[in-house]
Amino acid sequence: MPAIEVNAPIAEVTVYADRAQVTRRGKVTLPEGGAHELTLGGLPAAIDADSLRAAGRGTVAVTIIGVESKVRHLPAAPHGTTRELKSSFKRCRMRIERSNGAKKR
Repeated sequence: MPAIEVNAPIAEVTVYADRAQVTRRGKVTLPEGGAHELTLGGLPAAIDADSLRAAGRGTVAVTIIGVESKVRHLPAAPHGTTRELKSSFKRCRMRIERSNGAKKR
């Protein structure tokens, strides 16, 4: 069964002295019948997997069987692309430094 990606932007944040509670909300229309796997990407790498919670509701009964956290590694950028970006960044930084030096004169 292919996973269905859920777009769930941050809806609410409560900040405590030692942590933050972040609530995301999203809507998804599921095909009729059967079990479905939903995924939510873009979470911080340092998330406490034991703190994850999920809830659902709909026009029919919704049962959540489980919630799990998986780290998904993205493919690395091709070596040439990385080199080009670093070079471009260095040129931009040098232009900014020259510009800032010209403003001080």
